[in-house]
Amino acid sequence: MKLKIAVAAFAALAATPVLAQSTPAGASAPRSLPMSPMRSSLAAKTPTTLRERVAEMEGTMEKMHLLLAELRTRADASPRDTSARTNLRMWELLVSHLDNDLKEMQISMVAREDLEARRAALYRQADAKAQAEAEAARTKMITEHTSPVMQSPGAPAQPPANAAPPASPNAH
Repeated sequence: MKLKIAVAAFAALAATPVLAQSTPAGASAPRSLPMSPMRSSLAAKTPTTLRERVAEMEGTMEKMHLLLAELRTRADASPRDTSARTNLRMWELLVSHLDNDLKEMQISMVAREDLEARRAALYRQADAKAQAEAEAARTKMITEHTSPVMQSPGAPAQPPANAAPPASPNAH
């Protein structure tokens, strides 16, 4: 009897989170809210390229370095203020971390631009090769269709006038 009660309690405990996560029968999936004017203006201002993001981060970092210098002067002016010292240490850590992130983004940007330039060069090379092959095929078709001597299907093939004479089988 105790085993039945223990199994029933365990099943009830196991089923509770599953039932709590399921949606009720009458409820529908949550809808996304319409974009507010503030969210849409932020979305419109969002930079799209990595270069724009790096430039934006560089500008932000310049402002943060100015603010950090200002915090240093305040902390130096009041050496006994522990909160100013703590705040200064926090800002120094934050700015140094973001400087490292900015350097990584700049390296990533240069690597990506190099990769894109190489990819574009490969595509241009492939396009030029395909165009040359198409031109060669077109020229070959034109020369085959406009040969001066039309041969009958049963006649032996004659080499073009500008072709080299065939080599004799005994010449080695």
